[in-house]
Amino acid sequence: MIEILGDYEAFIAKTSKGLEDSGIQRSELAMMDHICYRVETMDRYKDVFRSLGSLANMIGEVEVAGRPIATFELDEPLSAAGWVVPYLELPAPKDGSPYPEGLEHAELVVIGDVEKFAKRHSDLPFNRKGMGKAINPELGLKIDGLSVKFHEQPLGAVVRIEDRLEQKQGL
Repeated sequence: MIEILGDYEAFIAKTSKGLEDSGIQRSELAMMDHICYRVETMDRYKDVFRSLGSLANMIGEVEVAGRPIATFELDEPLSAAGWVVPYLELPAPKDGSPYPEGLEHAELVVIGDVEKFAKRHSDLPFNRKGMGKAINPELGLKIDGLSVKFHEQPLGAVVRIEDRLEQKQGL
């Protein structure tokens, strides 16, 4: 996996330290459910997508803002800094929003209600844009080079729920 993602262990360790430095306790978090790997071109998206095929099961690919975002359940979850990360998110590049290739953010499942979590950390500059989501509302946090999101359900569960809802609507 290092060949594809680079030093994911350092990324997870840096994220964990950033959470701690922000006053977020490990005991408030159920898990780090996924990390996000960004690519710069559609060709690179296809290359990474193919490479992950032998190491993970693609459980969903949805179109968001005009580009696909794939979710992979890793055959062997990533393990670093005391975290076990079972999922990887791979978004295709979005026109007009270039990102350098590499690991970009982590997402974590809070224990309990995400609003209560936000109130406990009212001193942090959360982005609440994702709180309007019908399924799995989320808080974003970008501070001191740290980019994380917090929600109540793991990505794999959300992808499966959305898939089942879509199948029912198609009947």
